[in-house]
This record gives sequence, structure tokens and C-alpha cells, in this order.
Amino acid sequence: MLTMMMMMAMMMMMMMKMMMTMMMMMRVVMMMMMMMMMMMMMMILMMMMMMMLMMMMMMMMMMMMMMMMMMIKITTNIPKTSRSLVNTF
Repeated sequence: MLTMMMMMAMMMMMMMKMMMTMMMMMRVVMMMMMMMMMMMMMMILMMMMMMMLMMMMMMMMMMMMMMMMMMIKITTNIPKTSRSLVNTF
């Protein structure tokens, strides 16, 4: 009877140990998952920021191109305008 009790106690202890190790593993896994999720979120945020920056850069480039085109148009139109001015005078 006593030996039976001892065996039961040993088994319980082993089970507890196993459970503890399992809990630790689960905790580690959960931590890893959380870290992965955080990393993914950060990556997505970074991507969003990069996209925004790219869009801003594109807009700036477009504006610059437009300005350049306008300048070119004005420069090309200068002689005509001067001529017309002279004609009006």
C-alpha cells in the first residue's frame, strides 16, 4: 500500500514537472508569436510609411516636371510674345 502511494506521488510529481515544462514551452511559444506579430505589424507600418514617402516623392517629381514643362513653354514662347508686343506697339 505504502509503495503504491509512493508510486502515485512520484507519478504526480513527474506530471507536474511535465506540465511545468509544457507551460514554459507554451509561454516561450506565445512570446515568440507575440514578437512575430509585433514584427509583422512593424513591417506593415514601415511598408505603409515607405509607400507614403514614395507617393510624396512621386508627387514632388510630378510637380517638378510640370514646373519644368511650364518653364520650357514660357521660354519657347518668349520670342512670340515679344514679337506680338512689338506689333502692338
